[in-house]
Amino acid sequence: MFICIGCSFTNLLLLIVDCLIFIFLYTPMNLIRYEVDTDAFVSLLALQPCKQIAPVPIIVEVYASNATTCELLKSITGLNVQPVEMVASKLFVQCSRQKDLLKIYKHLLNQHSNVLIFCHDIYEKTISILVHFRAKLCYPENVFNLFRRPELEGMKYMDVRLVCGIFRSGKIHFHPSEEELLKETDKLLLIAPVRGMKRPQYRALSVRKETQTLSRNSEPREGQGSFNMATTMDNETRLNNIVKRPLKSLSKSSDYMLGPKECVLIVGWRPKVTEMIREYDNYLGPGSTVEILSETPIKERSSIINPLLQSQLKNVKVTHRVGCPLNYDTLKETIINVRESAKSDKEVPLSIVVISDRDWFVGADAAQADKQLAYTLLLAENICQKHGVMVENLVSEIVDMGLGKQISKIRPSLSFIGAEEIMSRVTAQVAESSELNEVWKDILNAEGDEIYIKEIGLYMKEGEKISFLELSERAVLRREVAIGYIKDGKQHINPINKSEPLSLEMNDSLIVISEFEGEQPIMMGGETSG
Repeated sequence: MFICIGCSFTNLLLLIVDCLIFIFLYTPMNLIRYEVDTDAFVSLLALQPCKQIAPVPIIVEVYASNATTCELLKSITGLNVQPVEMVASKLFVQCSRQKDLLKIYKHLLNQHSNVLIFCHDIYEKTISILVHFRAKLCYPENVFNLFRRPELEGMKYMDVRLVCGIFRSGKIHFHPSEEELLKETDKLLLIAPVRGMKRPQYRALSVRKETQTLSRNSEPREGQGSFNMATTMDNETRLNNIVKRPLKSLSKSSDYMLGPKECVLIVGWRPKVTEMIREYDNYLGPGSTVEILSETPIKERSSIINPLLQSQLKNVKVTHRVGCPLNYDTLKETIINVRESAKSDKEVPLSIVVISDRDWFVGADAAQADKQLAYTLLLAENICQKHGVMVENLVSEIVDMGLGKQISKIRPSLSFIGAEEIMSRVTAQVAESSELNEVWKDILNAEGDEIYIKEIGLYMKEGEKISFLELSERAVLRREVAIGYIKDGKQHINPINKSEPLSLEMNDSLIVISEFEGEQPIMMGGETSG
């Protein structure tokens, strides 16, 4: 990695233009909603004088990747602009609700490349740009890959369904019919390590035949083992060992698909908190509450969380409390009051979420804000322990993940989420394969398929010793894609030996790509049964 500050912006680009794969315009997370798009516009104007970079893809984060914003940026600058939606709030909310999800995202987005970072001041703006060189990029972990093999044309999806889905006509399909015939132009989505330009290995599999055929150029890796059909079960046996879910897609707004009722205390305030509230509304069930503690006056907050926004929320009710989050007594009173307000329903989980308060950034850098975030979360944990408050999640955002890891080692119950870091990884991966933009948009959209960590009891009975291959087949019956499992707190993404029997306990988990959270009813002949 090279860092260059204070050199000529245009001259530097001219020197390295032949080495560029893409240019990544990084968007600071503390910008408010519309500043993201306007900042992107100014940043692109700064690049316009260098005509030699016109063919180079410029990956820019925008608030909403709609056609209007994209076309406007392209038409004004004349550059090869490839917008990526800013989804830091989506990432934060998803990770705040599933403790191990952050580790899974990092695994799927792990990448290493040579990067040049330089800053350039123009129009009183500081533009941070990541320039990736034409080096051999290395993905040592299992990451999402899209690839096309014309020889698979005519095969059924069930014959290759160890992959995660089909990419067809610019859209990702995680749950195609088992009888779906593959087309020559289809691309398969799978999770595998990729090094340089080496094509990932795959194998074709038909679980309904007594024999199987490995496609050419797809020899199994050493130690991976073969998929012995004797280790699999018939579907009738599987159905007796799993908790069933719908045989066809249902709307997430249907009564059967409503999320859980929860109580969320957000400690801190900034205008973009509205994005988090909308995301919580997408995931939580009716009767859920979101309370916000901050020194920001309620009148100022109400101008943003206005009656119109409140009327658009279907599942959560937003309330406010004024006070300093860093004050022990204020925070204690708030936590106890929030818990007592739900006394009639003690089963309602409580989550405490600490975000960077707008005032913490005034005259301070990110490091100072991180200290205040960490201190506030430690205060919240101490209050909950002293006063017997049961809390499901204790979460804080953070910029310096090193500080977060250091505290988490001492306090394992605390989670620190670097949503900005994960967002940059998503953008970098999309930059190298623009088609993966659709994959991540679906996964990070509350209305699409998402990654869930589900209790293993949904897929097996206690005492069973079954392989990951068998777990994958049971996940298929629940219209889900198994991508790994968590045993004894350690995650295993795309395990190498999929046919090896696993000794899983009921407190272990399966990692799946699914439309819905938790257990769902099954649809039989158009009717729902429990």
